[in-house]
Order: sequence, then structure tokens, then C-alpha cells
Amino acid sequence: MKILHISPNKYHPCSWGLIREQAKNNSVFLLALTIIDNNDTSILREYRDEMVNFIEINVSKSVIYHQDKQLEGVFYNLFKKYRPHIVHIHLFSGVNLSPILSVACAFGIKRVLVLHDHSLFCIRGTMHDGMNPCNISSLRECNCQSCHYHANREAKSLKEFNKLRQDLALRMINMCNKVICCSYMQKDKLEQLVGKNERFTVLYYGVSLPKIRKESRKEKKVVTFGFLGTAAYIKGIGVITDAVVRLSSYNFKLIMAIHHRNSAEWDKNIELDKLQQHGKTTILENIRYEKLYSRFFSKIDWLIIPSLWEETGPMTLLEAFFYRIPVIISNRKSMIEKIEGNKSSRVFRDTQELVKIMKGVILRRIKKIKNDVFIAKDIDTYAKDIENLYREILGKESKSVVLKTGYLCNNHCIFCVTGDNAPREFVNFQFLKRILEKYRNFYDSVTLTGGEPLLRKDIFSLLELCYELGYKITLQTNARLFADKDLCRRIKHFNLDIITHLESYKPRQHDFITGINGSFYETVRAICNLREFCPHIAVKIMITKLNYKELPTTGRWLCKLKVDEIWFVYLTPYGRTFTYFDLIVPRYSEVRPYLYESVGILMKKKELEITVEGVPYCCVEAEVRKFILEDMRTDKYRRCGIYPVSKNNYTLYYSFQERQAQKQKFAKCIRCIFYKVCEGVYTRYAERIGDKEFIPVFSKATRRKTYV
Repeated sequence: MKILHISPNKYHPCSWGLIREQAKNNSVFLLALTIIDNNDTSILREYRDEMVNFIEINVSKSVIYHQDKQLEGVFYNLFKKYRPHIVHIHLFSGVNLSPILSVACAFGIKRVLVLHDHSLFCIRGTMHDGMNPCNISSLRECNCQSCHYHANREAKSLKEFNKLRQDLALRMINMCNKVICCSYMQKDKLEQLVGKNERFTVLYYGVSLPKIRKESRKEKKVVTFGFLGTAAYIKGIGVITDAVVRLSSYNFKLIMAIHHRNSAEWDKNIELDKLQQHGKTTILENIRYEKLYSRFFSKIDWLIIPSLWEETGPMTLLEAFFYRIPVIISNRKSMIEKIEGNKSSRVFRDTQELVKIMKGVILRRIKKIKNDVFIAKDIDTYAKDIENLYREILGKESKSVVLKTGYLCNNHCIFCVTGDNAPREFVNFQFLKRILEKYRNFYDSVTLTGGEPLLRKDIFSLLELCYELGYKITLQTNARLFADKDLCRRIKHFNLDIITHLESYKPRQHDFITGINGSFYETVRAICNLREFCPHIAVKIMITKLNYKELPTTGRWLCKLKVDEIWFVYLTPYGRTFTYFDLIVPRYSEVRPYLYESVGILMKKKELEITVEGVPYCCVEAEVRKFILEDMRTDKYRRCGIYPVSKNNYTLYYSFQERQAQKQKFAKCIRCIFYKVCEGVYTRYAERIGDKEFIPVFSKATRRKTYV
């Protein structure tokens, strides 16, 4: 498995431990973001260390409300180069999610998001306004200083800005396959703000500290408390200072392991200056992670976590439990849920209660309970949980929506299913926008079809919308307009899959079937142009009486164009196909030997995909059956169609059910071994041709070439 982690915190204890575990059996990349104040987005360097491939990037700080095209371009090139199966994003404040998710969706890469803070739904990432915890029930209620600042920067009213935030939070969630919350409190808050979603899951951090043999801890004469974290106000450093001052007459020790980025950050901290005046306090700076036990955890009896905000972990609590050290925590739901079942630990509401608890511990009134429950998982277990999550995501079949954008077309194909039965106009953009936004929660990919979608004047606005919503986009087109290479360049960043048509290797025959002189050369030129800008080009050959004998030659010729997939499509007897049925619809038995020969030739091309559509299983050889698209067992709800019937109304249908309503089976079909797989034959075909050519397949022994 190829996994690409993205994080601005290069060595976060849990994520780095996970990355190292995964690197033992997988190809792992760490895209390390350095958040800067200017717009100079650039790749600094790429290197390999500890079996991990590092890619370091400078990115501008963001509050996730802009589609940064420069950053988007960087991710496009990286994803195209490395093609990961999973992108695992570690979200911290300042990370711009939009371009990461949009590009990953465009490439069809699965996406996992871990909320290391609350920045998905809080600008500060803390659900704390600097003075008090936020207790809002809707993102539209946000009224902190940060919200006002960014609303002014965006030149929007606070109401408009908060609506934008809410819409974007929902969009980001819909673009992820899984959103990992680090506490049930975080998940509950997320559901309260944006609604329940099956993508949300809770997974506590794993601890990557070394396991220590059980030691018989002797009760020390002097109780030692510990604090591990930064000296930031929101971490509760002031609460610790106040408690130490109040307990100055008692005999205890306090070890404070403080992490800081630079000396300026250290020197300016007033609270640390106060603590250093007390002989009871020992301050340790920037302890290396592998030394935490020997220098810190082995020296303390109780860990104090006085945080003022709803910590997502915190790692310090889980690390203390890993070494069976009880904790004294502030009354934050995200922490309280993690000490459930542990009777030694204590919770305080304010400094007065903290002093009371510490005093009880100092005087031996509160003791650590023997054989207490300390729930914490090691990094191996956490890595297995993540791997199971990956496999669930990768094993889940993606769902696709086929959206008709209108019915105007620059071809006049003799086989057109729509024919002349639809209005000669395109569907309103705003109407399509509402549909695409509504169904993004349920579908991962969209196929835009027509008519000819490229005739829309707003086609690039429509593609941009699908892209920003996180759809993997397929464009079904006759491709003629892509004969203009400048037009092809404009679609590059969408990473489109293209489905087009070529009915014959003979120009005149193709032009006759499409009804447009010169369409053959335009389509061929378009395929050659698109090869440079699209990852996957599929070409459909619509099987008619006019071209079925040339299928092997046409297939061989298409291989020279270096297409990725060839579809052999039997005609659907509706629209113009039904109007000209006797002229263009061949019998299955007539097509059978030529289809068999074509597939035999193309099977030798290892990188070429083959699809056969609209053919009953009994009408082809065993070698061809494995390429048949329709399968009654798996195709029921995988593919949905949206068919606009007016400017403000549409029909929603499942492709499988739609076909079933148009098809039938015969009484003799029940004896066929493919009865539960095969969809049957179109009723209109059966009414015209009859059932003589449909012979049930009874066993492997009877599967031989039979032409009627």
C-alpha cells in the first residue's frame, strides 16, 4: 500500500509513531508542511530517512476559505508523481484543506482526515476564545475576535462569513472518506454543528513511547507532581503557578517539562519566571521524546493537566496512563471521557479544587489505587486500527452519479438514445449546482453527459464546481471540440477521465454513423491532444450493422492511439436506434464471432482495459464474459442517474433498475448458470428478433462456440 501523510507537525508523537510503523510494510511518504506568513509556496527538498520518504513544503498560512491555485498546482504534481492509495491528512490550525482534498478527489485517491485540533469548525482551533470555552450550537453563532478579524479581511459581514465557514466545513467533510475525531466530545460537537455523518469515527491516540518492565515503585517521602506541555496560557500554566503559590508551606516537588520553539518564546513567559522562584519547582526544557520516561515520567507520582481548552488527546494523559501514572485534570469533557474506570485520577473545576486535590495527595489522603485501570494503547495497536480503517475505505465500492447537463449536440448520431425526444437546450447552471451539492454526500464521482457538454458556455464553471465539491469527474463527450489543443490545456488540473466514441477506423464510415462530415478527424485529433492532459481515455465502439465486421481491425487501430480502455457497446433500442432498428441493429449471433476475435486481440495488451456492454452472457464466449459490464449482483445502487425533465425538476433513477424495466428474460433462462448475474435482453429487441439465438449455458462442459 502506498500512503501519503500530510502534516505541519512533522514529529507529532502519535502520527510519527504511526508513520514509522507503517513504513515497515508499506511505501510511506510524509509531506511535511512549514506554514509561513508569505505566499511563497514551494517544495524545499525531497529525501529518504528511517524508511520514510520526506517531502518538505513551504505553504502560506490559511483559514481554509480560499482555493489556493499555487498550492493546488504543487499537490497536483506530487499526487501525479507518487499516485498514493491513501492520503492521510493531519489537520492543525493554518492548514489549507481545500486544495489538498480537491486534488486528491480529482485523482480518485482515498482521503482520511484526523482532527488534531478543532480548526475544521473553529478558526482558533481550540473552541476557546482566549478567555472562556466556546459553547455554541451553530457555526453561525460564532462571535469571537478571530471571526470578526477574518470577516473584515474577507470584506464580509459576520453573518455571511459564518455561513461561508459552515458551508465549507460541510464540503470538507463530504470530500473525506473518513474523519477521525480524537475524542467523543469532539465528535459530539462536530455532529451538533454540522449534523450526524457516517464518515465520523472516534479513535484515541496510540503511544509510541518504549515499554518499560514493571517496576516496584517505592512510595517516595516527598510527592512529586509533573506537568508536560507548553507554557501557553491556554495550557493552564497560570493555574499551576497559582496552585504552587498557595501550597508553598507544604513539602512537595513539581517537575515541569516545557517544550518551546525558541528562546524568545521562553524568555517572555512571566509564569515560568514566577515558578522558578520556588525551590519546589524543577523546569526541564525540550526533552527528547525517547528520554521522556527516564527524565520525566520515572520521576513523578502524579501528572497535572490543567488545560483550559478541550484537548483533542491529550497525548500527555495517554502517555501517563501508558506508564500507569494517575492524572489530575481540569474538567474538560474530552479528557474526562479518557479516565473513565480509573479511580486514582481526579478532576478539578478551578484552582481552589486543584489545591485541595494536591493537598490531599501531599498528605497521603489521596493515594494511587493498586490494580487500577489505566486504558492506553501502544502504537502497534493504533497502527492496526488505522490499517483496518484503510482497508474498510479501500474495500468500499465508490458510487457514481450520471448527470445530464442538457440535450444540445453537434453530432447527429444514427444510434442516439435520446434522439429528437428532448428539448434542444441546456439545463440552468444554478439548477445543476443545487443537484451537485445535494448529492455530494452520497456519491464520490460524477459523469457529465449530454447532448454534448462541451457546447455549454459555462462548461468550465461547471467543471470547477464539481472539482471544488470533490467529485472525481468523468466527461462523456464526442470530443470534437478538443481538437483545439488550447481547450485541452484548460482542463488539465481537473484530471478528467474522458469517455468518447469512434465507430470505425474508416473516416467515411464513422462520419456516416455520426451524421457529421469531418467528425472522424476531429475526434482522432482530440484523442491525441487529450493524451497529454487526461489520465484515462476510454473509447466506445457502438456496434451496428454498419461496423460490426470491422470490430477487430478497429480495436487494433485504436490501440495505436494509446487509449486506456475500449468499450464494445451493443445498441440500446430507444430513440433513433429504435427508429432505424432494421437498418442498424445487428443480431447478437452475427456480432458474436467478431466480438470474440476483437477481445482475443486486445487481451494481449496488458495495460488496456476492455469493457463489453449490453450483451447477454449466453451470447458470448467464456473469454468475453469476464469483461461484461452489467452484473445484477453488484450493480444495483452503485450508479445513479439524474435526468433533468424541466428547468426546475429532475428524475432520479438507478441505472440497474432503469435497465431492468426495459429488459426481460425468457422461461428457458432460469436453467442458465448465469441466471442470477445476467440482466437479460432488451424487450424491444426480443419483440423484433425473438428468442431462438438465446441458448442457456448449463455447465462449463457445454460452454463452446455456438452460432445461431
